[in-house]
Amino acid sequence: MPSCGYICLKERDPAQAPRNSRQTGQKRKFYMLYIEGMTLEMKKLKQEYTFLDELPEGRKFRYKCRDYTTTITVDSGGLVLEYPDVFCRRY
Repeated sequence: MPSCGYICLKERDPAQAPRNSRQTGQKRKFYMLYIEGMTLEMKKLKQEYTFLDELPEGRKFRYKCRDYTTTITVDSGGLVLEYPDVFCRRY
C-alpha cells in the first residue's frame, strides 16, 4: 500500500462547536489535501464527520469521503484510535 498524507485546507470556524461540546448527529465538513506518497500527486477532497456517541473508549464518528463511509473512534485529543479494516492503535 503506498504511503499518503492529508493536510487540512480549512481552519476551524470559531462559530462551530468546540471539539468537546458535540451533539449526536452534528456534522462537520472539511476540505483536505490528499498527497499520494509514491507520485506526490495532490487532490482536494471533501471529508465529512458526523458525531455518533461519546463512550469510555473514545468518541465515535461516521467518516465519509467520496463514496466511502466508515465509523472511526478518536481519543480526547482527536487522534484516531480505531479505523476499521485499516488500523487500531495499541498502547
